[in-house]
Amino acid sequence: MKRFKVSFGLHKGHKDHLDRWIRFAVDSKSKRIVINLTPHPECLDDAYVFPLHLFQEYNSCFVESLRLVLVILRPPTGFCGLKNLKRIVLHRVLLWRDLNCVLSACALLEHIRLTDCFLSGFTLCQQLVHLQHFTIENCYMKSMELHASNLSSFKFQQREMPVILDELLLLKEANIEVTSGKDSLDYSFN
Repeated sequence: MKRFKVSFGLHKGHKDHLDRWIRFAVDSKSKRIVINLTPHPECLDDAYVFPLHLFQEYNSCFVESLRLVLVILRPPTGFCGLKNLKRIVLHRVLLWRDLNCVLSACALLEHIRLTDCFLSGFTLCQQLVHLQHFTIENCYMKSMELHASNLSSFKFQQREMPVILDELLLLKEANIEVTSGKDSLDYSFN
């Protein structure tokens, strides 16, 4: 299967059905998976926990694109799936651990887009040599660190926070909007 998509206002009460559909997508070796659970549940406690463990159990080497909207991500300890992931889009996602847990094995990643997410921080310790496009908008997080020598497009629309960007030698386009009461890019970008 080339693409699997669920787009309907579901929540954790539909967990059994959603898990079966996602298992079907994994078993069918879908290259693109989209899970969009809007409109949002009444409270965060009702949000669906996306079953990342299925991608580890079933060797997820075929998934190239993952788009998640209104889910919770709780990566299992030692998670190392999604090795062929090239594109990830997260919107209104709550991540219980650092995103590095999810993306650490994604050496082919070309595009990351994070909007309105709740993250403890964004740190990718390894060099993402294929990453070309990175967008982060209105996410709740304390800091960010990114190493991507081939990054060509960078969009940052965030509140003031420490940011480390390393070796951006090929950057062609940068759109930076810092939302803060201070006028201090020195604090935000090192």
